[in-house]
Amino acid sequence: MKKKRHTTEEIIRLLRKADEGQTVEEVCREVNISEQTFHRWRRKYGRMEMADAKRFKELENENSELKKMLADEMLKNRVLNETLKKSGERLREAAGGEAGGGGRGLLGAPSMPLPRTAPLQLPIPRAGGAGRDPQTGQAHRVAEPEVSALRLPADPSLADAGRMESRTQVCAAHPKT
Repeated sequence: MKKKRHTTEEIIRLLRKADEGQTVEEVCREVNISEQTFHRWRRKYGRMEMADAKRFKELENENSELKKMLADEMLKNRVLNETLKKSGERLREAAGGEAGGGGRGLLGAPSMPLPRTAPLQLPIPRAGGAGRDPQTGQAHRVAEPEVSALRLPADPSLADAGRMESRTQVCAAHPKT
């Protein structure tokens, strides 16, 4: 790669010379550059001051470091995903192809069926204490908080949040005792 001949500070000084009254051709002849290079520098550095140029260079360096870090992290992510994919395939093969399908668990150990559980019923107290009468709007005290029950089905497949009708059927099938 070709080495740079001019620093950012030198370029800005050359641009200021042209702004102060020297012609572009004279400035280009002094430093042995083409007019095309001069205009490219003017487009890139424009009206920058020395402090702006230093900050610009720092930001360019920081940006290149961040790009390298991002590329490294993306590579690590890709390698981890490939490793997990391969590990998952090996674990499925060891378990007999399907989860619990072959009667053998992970690492070749015999699998055990999970016990069937009973429905769970939890009492949940409703807010008691002070309240408002809905018709008159006056405050009154409630002597005892009401209790409602949260019922969870025994079958975990019915506890899916997207299957509201199944939960309603399970709750209706298990009346409050």
